Amino acid sequence: MALAWIALNDEEYIFESFSSGLPACFPSAGRSELYALLLDLRALCSDSFTTIMTDCAQLISLWNRFINAPFSSKLLQQPNYLIWLFIRYLILDRNLKITLSKVLAHSDNALNNQVDVLAKDAHSYMQLTFSPSAFINAPCILLFDSLPIDMNIWHFIRSVREA
Repeated sequence: MALAWIALNDEEYIFESFSSGLPACFPSAGRSELYALLLDLRALCSDSFTTIMTDCAQLISLWNRFINAPFSSKLLQQPNYLIWLFIRYLILDRNLKITLSKVLAHSDNALNNQVDVLAKDAHSYMQLTFSPSAFINAPCILLFDSLPIDMNIWHFIRSVREA
């Protein structure tokens, strides 16, 4: 898996881009989209307003559940909840105003195609340039075999017991 993003300035010129491979322990397309979002938000200055274009409808749907809605402890049972909680923290801490907008996948959108090319290139190199869990800042992170447990802990314990 790999991730990539491109940032445009007000005149719609590309002023920054990023791509990286993800380790095999993160084999989810949704998770790579989520890490791209996290890294994009980390690159923003405080008090920024930005629109993030994505071809991932699931990302927008989860955004509405984790970010636009009041916090609920039931969210802690969702996959990738640590990443979502850190994204929520970044937005509040930096006073970011973020809007997500859907771009049709495979619709010959030039910027979306360019991001896809960056991600494919990063995937072909498969050189991990960062540890995804290094970006998660939480008071308590449960680890198993040095990897963060980013799922419902009861489901995790049951799956380990069954294995």
